[in-house]
Amino acid sequence: MHEIFSFRKELNIKKIIIISIISVIVLGLLIWILLPPAKETIEKIEEKDNPNAVFYSQDKTITLELPKTYNFTQYIPTNNYIFELRNTDNLNIFISEVSKIQNKELADVISADQSSYISQFNKYSNLSNVSEFDLGGLKAYSYSFHYLDSKTKIAYYLQTIWLQKNDNYYILDIEFPLDSLSENSKIINDVLNSIIIN
Repeated sequence: MHEIFSFRKELNIKKIIIISIISVIVLGLLIWILLPPAKETIEKIEEKDNPNAVFYSQDKTITLELPKTYNFTQYIPTNNYIFELRNTDNLNIFISEVSKIQNKELADVISADQSSYISQFNKYSNLSNVSEFDLGGLKAYSYSFHYLDSKTKIAYYLQTIWLQKNDNYYILDIEFPLDSLSENSKIINDVLNSIIIN
């Protein structure tokens, strides 16, 4: 009788060990199966909680982090641009890069650019003076004007900002319909506060 009890005891211990091993394997599989979706969900929640979208130029030299509320779409740059953002409300940001002109002051280059640039528009008004300011240790200049798009017949506000870093000039053109000036004027500060040029 003692042998039967001993045999049952050994059998119960074997069952407990086998059940424990199976339980650990099943639990491990469940964790392995369910953890990646949970991780993705956490990443999506963090992304959703971040109110900003980050945009990079193709060569990663320029970074802009702007509120998602602008609903920007990044385009492959055209013309002489290295960076291009647009949204459905005709709010556009274009950035171009030009090599530094030797033996010329940046202020003189910008004055010449302003005269040349506005001549490309048939109808413009409210041309501002060129103003100088500091942007995170970089020398920057800006001017603005209004123009009438000859195709769409929409009046636009255009802010042009020049930055000099090392041997290059970076020219930012920020434009939007003039009738949305009060809603969109904040974009200029958002761009200036977030731009990073490597």
